[in-house]
Amino acid sequence: MTDTPYFPTEGDNVAYIRLVPREDLPPQVQERTEGMEKIYSINDESGQVLALEAGRQKAFSVALMNEFRPESVH
Repeated sequence: MTDTPYFPTEGDNVAYIRLVPREDLPPQVQERTEGMEKIYSINDESGQVLALEAGRQKAFSVALMNEFRPESVH
């Protein structure tokens, strides 16, 4: 996790972490995430969702375990 601006270059394996409102998720995913207070998506550079996690720190950890450089998206 970094507080300094980061500008990815070609070849960087960046994962973008962002808070996702449950109502923005497909109905079947909303059902599976019921009870989760906050949901964070892990997205690739094209915006495709790679995973959903129940916590921000967990999302960063999952990205790192999969050899991505996690970056927060607001």
